Amino acid sequence: MKLLLIAALILTTVAACSNGDAATPAGVPGPVPTALEATAAPVPSPTPVPPTATPVPAATPVPVPTPTPVPTATPAPTATPSPTATPVPTPTPAPTATPTATSTPPPSPTPTPSPTPTPTPTATPQPTATPLPTPTATPLPTPTPPPAPLGERSFADRPDDDDPLLHKIHVVYLLASDSADLERDTNGSIARSVKAIQSWFDGQTGGRTLRFDTFQGEPDVSFIKLDKGEFQILREDSSPWRLIQSELRLRGFDRPNRVYAIYYDGLSEPNVCGRGGTTGDRKIAVAHLTRSCPGSLAGFDLKPKDADYTIIHEVLHTIGAVPSCAPNFVGDGLRGHIDDHKADIMWPFVVPDTFRRLDVGRNDYFDHDIEGCTDLADSPFVMVSPVE
Repeated sequence: MKLLLIAALILTTVAACSNGDAATPAGVPGPVPTALEATAAPVPSPTPVPPTATPVPAATPVPVPTPTPVPTATPAPTATPSPTATPVPTPTPAPTATPTATSTPPPSPTPTPSPTPTPTPTATPQPTATPLPTPTATPLPTPTPPPAPLGERSFADRPDDDDPLLHKIHVVYLLASDSADLERDTNGSIARSVKAIQSWFDGQTGGRTLRFDTFQGEPDVSFIKLDKGEFQILREDSSPWRLIQSELRLRGFDRPNRVYAIYYDGLSEPNVCGRGGTTGDRKIAVAHLTRSCPGSLAGFDLKPKDADYTIIHEVLHTIGAVPSCAPNFVGDGLRGHIDDHKADIMWPFVVPDTFRRLDVGRNDYFDHDIEGCTDLADSPFVMVSPVE
C-alpha cells in the first residue's frame, strides 16, 4: 500500500514538472490560469493520495479556450509558482487595459443640439389677377328698312295706321315664278277692290264693315313671288293651297290676329275659284284670278265684281261662316255654305254678274237670333264703318 501511494505521488510530481517545462514562445501570452488554479494553496509536502484516487487528467496538456471576457470579471492575480514549478513569465499586458469592474464606462458625449433651422419665409403668392373679359360688342339690331312708299311694291307688312293688336285683314298680291305680273298691288287695282268690298259690306249691314289693314289711309298691299311655276305647283300638289300657307309663314305673314287675303294671279285646280279656312291660328283666304274663274275686279265705280265677291266669300269662311247650327247649313263636301238662296254671298258656287247679298233673311250667320250659334256680327274683324 505505501508503495502504491509513493508511486502515485512520483507520477504526479513528474507530470507537474513536465507541465512547467513546456516553454512558452516569447511574446506570446501563455494560457491564463483558471480560477481553480488561482486559488490552489501550495503543497509543502506530498500528500498521500488515497488508493481510490483517479490519475489527474491534467497530465495531458489541454489547451485552455480563451474565455469570453465578462464585463464584470476581475482579472486574476498572477499565480504564485509552486516550489518545483518553473515560474511562468507574467504575460505582458495588452496595450489596451482591460476594464475593471469598478471602471465606469466613459459617458456618452452629450450630443450637441443641432440648431433648429430657421424656416425660410415663403413668399405669400399674390392672387392671380382675373383677366377682365373682353367686352363683346352687343350686335346692334338690324335696322328695319323704312316701309315702301305708297305706289311702290312692298315685300313686308307696313306699319299699321291704328292699333296693331286689332284684328284686321291684310292683303297680299301673289304670283307664281312664271305668272304674268299685272302689277295689281301698285296700280291701284287691289286697293279699289278693297274699297268696293268695304262699301258693299257697309250697305249690307247698315253701318258696319270689315276691318282691313291700312297704311297712310290706303289698303296695305304686300307682294310675294313664289319660287315655283304654275304648272310645277299643280304637278306637285294639285293645288297651291299648302304652298301658299308655308310661303306666308316663311315670309313673316303669320300673325294670329290677321286674315291674309290673297289675290293669286296663277293657275288653280279646275273649277276652284277660291279657298278659305283656318290653319292653326292662321287664317287664309285665296281668290284665283285666272283660268275658269272670273278674274275681273271692281273698277273706279267701286262696284264689286266676281273676283271681289270671291274674296268676301273666302274671308267670311275664315272668321266663322257658315256655322253648322245655321238652319240652311250645307254639309258633306260643301260644308260651310248655305243653300237657301243663290244670291247669298255664302252660296257655294260662283254666280257671274249677279249682285250678291249678305245672309239673306238674317237667319244663318249674320245678325241672327240663334242662341249659342256663331254670329259674324260679333266678330272682331267687323267694325263700325268709319265716317267719311
